[in-house]
Amino acid sequence: MRFLFFLIFYNCVAALHSQQDLVSWRTFTVGDGSIERKMRPDFDQLYPRGDNNKGVVHFEGDCSSGSTIRIFAKQQSFGGDVQEIFNQMIPLDKGHFVTSVEISAGLFEYSFYYQLEGAAPVLIADHVLCGDVYLASGQSNVDTWDLSREECEDLNIKYGPGYVFAPYSQYSRYCRGFGTGLPFPRNLKWGLPGVAYSGFIHLGAWLKVLQHEIVEKENVPVLIIMGAEGSTNISHNHMPEEGEYFFDSLTFFKRPPGVPASATPAYRLFTRLNTLTYAAGVEKNIRGILWMQGDAGHYDISNGYVHEFRKMHALWKKFFPGFKRTYVVQVHSWIENENGMRNISEEQRQLEDSIENLVLMSANGIGYHRLTRQGAIHFRSQGYIRLGEQMRDLILEEEYGRERGEVRPPSVVASARSGNTVRIYFDQLINTDLSDSIKNVLEMIKFDTGYNIKSNGTIVKNKLFFAVEDTNITMVSYAGFLPDKLTEPDYFEPDFPCYLRNRNGIGALSFHKIPVLRYDTNAYYEKLSFPSAPHRFDDSRVFPNPFEESFDIYLPEAENVVNTSVKVIITDLSGRTVFETNIRANPTARVHAAGLPAGVYYLYYKTFKQSRREVIIKTAAGN
Repeated sequence: MRFLFFLIFYNCVAALHSQQDLVSWRTFTVGDGSIERKMRPDFDQLYPRGDNNKGVVHFEGDCSSGSTIRIFAKQQSFGGDVQEIFNQMIPLDKGHFVTSVEISAGLFEYSFYYQLEGAAPVLIADHVLCGDVYLASGQSNVDTWDLSREECEDLNIKYGPGYVFAPYSQYSRYCRGFGTGLPFPRNLKWGLPGVAYSGFIHLGAWLKVLQHEIVEKENVPVLIIMGAEGSTNISHNHMPEEGEYFFDSLTFFKRPPGVPASATPAYRLFTRLNTLTYAAGVEKNIRGILWMQGDAGHYDISNGYVHEFRKMHALWKKFFPGFKRTYVVQVHSWIENENGMRNISEEQRQLEDSIENLVLMSANGIGYHRLTRQGAIHFRSQGYIRLGEQMRDLILEEEYGRERGEVRPPSVVASARSGNTVRIYFDQLINTDLSDSIKNVLEMIKFDTGYNIKSNGTIVKNKLFFAVEDTNITMVSYAGFLPDKLTEPDYFEPDFPCYLRNRNGIGALSFHKIPVLRYDTNAYYEKLSFPSAPHRFDDSRVFPNPFEESFDIYLPEAENVVNTSVKVIITDLSGRTVFETNIRANPTARVHAAGLPAGVYYLYYKTFKQSRREVIIKTAAGN
């Protein structure tokens, strides 16, 4: 029987069960008190696994019939084998009972039953799973509602629950979504996620690919709760008002004072995601948060994207305690809104330096954009598949310890000029076979004086060399914005092949206004050559880097600490101390080092947990 009819069948069983239920299940409220959870599992529910690879299912209720109640559970394996894993006869204390069951993570489905004295067993819930939980939010390249029906059907056949009279992936049985539409109580439902297709809980295309691939590769069920909305920015659309953190239908579409009208009239989007997460009962067990936002330059330019994103991230830390990592997809290069695209891509690149346990992915060079000017900011299904596969490799290595090669995108370390030769240093090897034409790459590089005339481009390990005609340059930018390739009014080329890539084919991150250092000897800069190049630390806390006069050290441990100082030492690459100071321990502690000569240094400081060393780059003032 096809999967859709299977869904209809067991949903009918669920409806029949609710009509026959002789137990009054206890409830409790969470969040702001408006979210009610029952002390029993729901059909299709996923329980997050703990460190022991198990989840805990709680039961509590009341029954006026008999003196005992029997609770039992069955486990069905991927291959179809069924075994009973729990069977307990519980005395009723004035009609009240309570118990718990541990279930194991893996490709197992669980069913739970109760039985009263002299009565037949009653199904409580079926198709229950135990696995991992991720949240996803951002803009339209996360929710991907503009895919055609054919694209959705193809994606759902390969990665999802299929559709009527079509095959489907067996691993989709272990994928879960939660919530449809706005989080009213009637919409707080568990189910199988599909890509923009009625009858299933919607999940964006690359998220569906990622979810399916984790399930298949790790043999663990995965729940992704989505809170994305197209044409939205953080401050105006995602951030809630102070004290308003859970969904309120009276304010969700009400524009806050001072906020300009949005193309998408939805505000306080965090409240929707937060309500879904608490209603699902997984707020304390988020494994990672996936974020892709900023296409077409949507951000609050008054304070900058880093400041804006950190406000959002602080809410996640507050309401989802214990989540491990944040995964941010840098906006991909685009043919319009040059200042917006360049600035936001650079600020997103700097997020790794200012937020602990944040990991970046590049969408540069994925290709398969839509071929209409209005829609080309989005990808076709092949592009979303490619992005999903890149994210799969990244998360399999970061979260599950699977060695997948170079899973992070190359990122710029420094740029320097000697005579008319410019060198750009990256933090990993650039693959010459997978990178696009050097001629096209050079067309993407822009200086503060313009695109300049560039020639003799070559790649050596982690360095890009090329010659410039005009040497009066101080800043360099790469990607983020595609140079105007228009040759006729209706011609444009969103898939222009102009990207550097690593050995896994991942495009280098865009960067903007990186100082071009001047030097007489290349001794300092050749220290950056692979393999001794200082790779970006996974949890670097220094921003900005490079710096001119001062930089900040992010010390989140100092949030509730007073009258404490942190010792800071800066050495040159030979280990000679060139700067030493004590700074007051604040969450963001500033170090003034304007007197240092331009160059590359080691920064040593001690947090409240460990001693740390980072590589910093000092640029000449005005460069």
